[in-house]
Amino acid sequence: FGGPRRVLEINSPIMALDLRKYGLVENKTFKLRWPSLPSNLYRHFIRGYFDGDGSFSLHKSKCKSPDLRFSVVSNKIFLRGMQAFLVKKLGLSFNKIYDTGKDRRCGALQYGGTKQTLSIAKFLYAQGGDCLLRKKGVVRNYIIRYGSRLGHALPWAA
Repeated sequence: FGGPRRVLEINSPIMALDLRKYGLVENKTFKLRWPSLPSNLYRHFIRGYFDGDGSFSLHKSKCKSPDLRFSVVSNKIFLRGMQAFLVKKLGLSFNKIYDTGKDRRCGALQYGGTKQTLSIAKFLYAQGGDCLLRKKGVVRNYIIRYGSRLGHALPWAA
């Protein structure tokens, strides 16, 4: 929100039509829906979406170690689909999807607490694949700093 943005402008009508065939749409924020994919691709899809519109972050807690949180933003219809998948696949709880601004169609899906957040991180990273290393690094650094005290180890190869 409010950070640097990138715009890709396609001026070729032929290229624009070709891209639409592969699901690329203008103004995806309100058009994006949870996809129907082969089950082995959801991990990669979520990781890619998360790299673009998600974050891991640390928040103060009552314990000595901070609370690790997962958050992803999108339209609420898409987020409900992602949440239903995560609940079924990882056994997470259904959390409230928070409003993110004036347009109530958009929101943020958030999970906090070490157990749930590390479950998501393990799902995203344990089997490898391309990712933004700075986002994976937040979890890695958290586990290195606080993991032994909390009984956790890296859920993937360093």
